[in-house]
Parts: sequence; C-alpha cells; structure tokens
Amino acid sequence: MSEVPRVYSGGRLKGAPKRRNTARRRFGCGRFLVLIILVVFAYAAWTTRDSCSIARLTPADQKYRVEFTDLLNARQRIAQSAVWQALPESTPLARVRDTLAQELALPAGLPGAVPDWILNNLFHQGLYVTGNDLAAFSDVLVLTKMSRVGTLIERLHGFVPGIERDSAGGLELRRLPDPGLYYAVRGRVLALSPSRSALVTALALAPEEALGDDALLIGHGAAGSEDVRGTLTLSEGDPAGDVFESIRFAAYVDAAAAHVKCRAKLRPACREQWDALLAGVSPQRLVPPPDGMLVVSANFGKSVRDLWAALGQGLDAPILSEEEWVAWESPAEGESPGLAAFFTRLLGPLGPGIRLSWCGLDVNEMFPTPEIVGTFDAPEDALDRFVAALPAIPEGTPEWASVPRFDEGSRRLRLPMIGGPSIEPTAGPHRDGLLLSTSRTAAERFLDSPGPEPAAIPGPGNLYVCIRPYACVERIAEAGRLLAKENLIRGHTFDSFDAMACQWLACAAGIDQVRAIAAVDGGEITLDVEMSCTARTSE
Repeated sequence: MSEVPRVYSGGRLKGAPKRRNTARRRFGCGRFLVLIILVVFAYAAWTTRDSCSIARLTPADQKYRVEFTDLLNARQRIAQSAVWQALPESTPLARVRDTLAQELALPAGLPGAVPDWILNNLFHQGLYVTGNDLAAFSDVLVLTKMSRVGTLIERLHGFVPGIERDSAGGLELRRLPDPGLYYAVRGRVLALSPSRSALVTALALAPEEALGDDALLIGHGAAGSEDVRGTLTLSEGDPAGDVFESIRFAAYVDAAAAHVKCRAKLRPACREQWDALLAGVSPQRLVPPPDGMLVVSANFGKSVRDLWAALGQGLDAPILSEEEWVAWESPAEGESPGLAAFFTRLLGPLGPGIRLSWCGLDVNEMFPTPEIVGTFDAPEDALDRFVAALPAIPEGTPEWASVPRFDEGSRRLRLPMIGGPSIEPTAGPHRDGLLLSTSRTAAERFLDSPGPEPAAIPGPGNLYVCIRPYACVERIAEAGRLLAKENLIRGHTFDSFDAMACQWLACAAGIDQVRAIAAVDGGEITLDVEMSCTARTSE
C-alpha cells in the first residue's frame, strides 16, 4: 500500500447538521400544510355556518305556506302511486306526476341530470313554498336549507355555465335562464323564485316584517308521516275566500292510496248563512249506512224536516223551504196521501241519525229506476203512529191504487205505484230504527236478511260519504245505453254514448273507493278524505 498519508476533513461531522436542517425544513413544511388545511376547514366551516333561518326570509303576510317534508326521497314513491293511474291523462294533476318522475336537468351547456347526491345536499331539509297569489302562483317563493357540502357546491356556481349573476343592488342574485328561476343564498338557506321581485322582497325583509321561527313552527306543527302540509290565509275574492278565512291541511300518498286532512275556519258571513244547520252542532258517532255504491251517513242533531229547511236557508233554494214541505205533506181535503205526502209525513219527525244508500238500478222497469234505501233514527212506535194517522181505505179500492197499505204480520208499510215493485216505496222496522226505500225489492232485501252490522265509521263526525266510482259509472252507463238505443239522450247516438261511457269506465276502473268524513266544531270544519286505488294492468 502506498505510504501517502490520507487526511480526512471531518465531513461526517459537517453532514450531521445538514441532515438536521433538512428534517427541520420538512417539519416546518408539514406544520405549514397542516395550518393551511386548518385554515381551509375553518373558512369552510365559517362560510357554511347556519347563520340565517328560513323564517327570516319568509314574509309574515304571505297567504299560503306549504312544506314538503321529504320530497326528494318521496318523489319516486309518489310518482309511481296508483293514485295517478286512476286520474285521466288530461287532468292538470297528471303534470304533477310527470314533474315528480322526471330528473332535474343540469344548467344549459352541461349534459345529463343533476346527481341525486348533489340534490340531497342542496335540498337537505324540508322544502318550504310560500306566496300571496293563490290564482296564478306568480310570486311563489321556495326556501330550503342546504347541508354544508351543498353550500360549498353552490359556491362553485361561477364555474358552471348557464348561471348568470344579478347584483340586484348588492343582494347578489343568481339567474337560471332555462327554467326561468332566480335564486340567492343566505347562510345555508337557498331561496328560489320565478319572480325577481318576490325574491328581492324576501331578501330585503326587515326583522319585524319576517315570519319568525316560532310562528313557522306554530303554523305547521311537528312533522308526521305526511308528504305535504300547509296553511292558507284567504281574503274575499281568493279561490274559496268567500267561504273560508283559513285552511290548514296535510296529505300523504302511498302505493295505492291518497289521504288528505284539512281544517277550515268559516267566514262570519258564511257562518251566518248556514247558522240554521251548524248552530250548536258537534261531532257525533255516525252509524254505518246500508251497503251500496254511494252511501251517506249524517247527524246534525236535527230531524229530517228541520234539516231540509236548514239546507234550504244555506243554499237559498226555495224548493227546500219549510213552506214547500208543509204543502207536500198536506194533501187536499178528502184525498188520500200521495207520494209526496207519504214521504214527508213519514220522514219529517225521523232523525237525527240519517243514512242513505244507492244500492242498485233496475233497468227492467218502464224507465231505469235507482234503488235507494235509507235508515233513520226513530222511536219504536214511529211507524205505528204514522199508520194510525192514515185515513181508512175506502171499500172497493183496487190493490193497485196508490194508497198506503200496512201489513200487520210483517209490519211493513208500502205505497203501490203503477209499474213494478222497484218503484214501490216500502218501510219497516230495521235494527233500532226505521228503514225506508224507494223500491220494495231493495227494502225486502235488507228487511228479510239484515246481515251483519256494517263496518264502523272511523272517528266521530257529522257527515260521512263513501262512493265506489266504477260501480256507479257501470250502472249509469248501463242505463244510458238503453236510453241511447231508443234515441232518448239528446245529442248522442248509441255509438257516441257508448264511446263516452267506455272512457268513463276506464277512468273509474283504477279507483276502489273514495270516502270522506266531515265534522263541525265551533265554527270550524274538519275534513278527512281517503282515495284507495288499484294499479291498472297493461293489456
């Protein structure tokens, strides 16, 4: 080996500090990166804070306020419900179904539809709709609350083509030309409207002009299972404003039914007009009517005669007056009671419970004749007292003569008419009251075999109505075809009426039944309506 001495300069010692400096620089960069991330998160948290409430942008004097509780998640369920299939395609409600079923398109210049995850973040909470124009809804204002992610997504509007900026004097609106919408953001609240002035008004509200959080909660109450709920404050001249001061409602749609509940406050002038009917009325337990295609059960705390006169006052219909009733029940001196006197004398004192049922249509009579059956609350001796007041039947009176006849054995009262039994009024005791029918055939069907008690009517009320549309339309179409065949329907041949009847039947085929129960309580009316349907099968 060479004897040349090697000299080391101590680079190892110099290198150690250099490695420590590099580590320090790396540590400093990491801290700086963490600091940047924290600043970004802090900025995002600050700019997406919940600094504004929906009530703060809701004018206090709006006539309607509606909340869709979970529209985005429920829209497919609602759109696919059999309820829409039961409605004609020409009805405006069909557009509601189509709107719910279609996807929301992206702004002009971008292909495709808005992804569901974006919609769920933009419309994160309930959707509130408010405005004043109840006729054309020209000033509708839509309010919702975005999630933090949705708020950040909206911040990127500047990078999305088709969204225009409108400063609006510092209010900073955005405009979507294609759907014709304006929108603005306050905190996490997203406000949209087709009316620029309505949106500007909402953004420029003074605190005392806004609705306030408490009023918003009181107006709607706690959310339940309903899809939509709301309140209407009506003025005279608004749709239904001449009758009601306010209406509160809630609705739910599922796979095969629609359910609507509402509570309406009558206007003082309307309460005065209907005072004879509604004064002192409270909800009652309603007795189910006889089974039929169209049934009614009512209890307004009045006899049939008083109810007739009260309806005449409310409807301003002279034919329903007390004077007309007296004229019908009072035949000329020496004459036996005819059809009008038979019904008015027998029915007058009955009640307050009244049940009516359209249970059939006899097309084999001289003229298609509906079969109507009614049951009434009545004292046990009501029929005996009526029979005792009848004049004696003169000797030699033929059996077909239109004179009331009472059978002691069957305890049935009938009034013979020229024609078949389906036009022969018949009455007899039934359960705890009295049954009266326009048809002896129908009356015997219920009197001979009363059958089990019909299903109870849910909840108290004053008026219950239930209709089976297909059965009703089927009977009407059957009678109409017979009349059209004899050229007895003006403006229709048999073929034209048959074509129209087929359209009616097609519309009614999807509806099982519609039922409603109404109650009167202290100047307010509650209404509960349910429509149950069957999905149509494709042929």
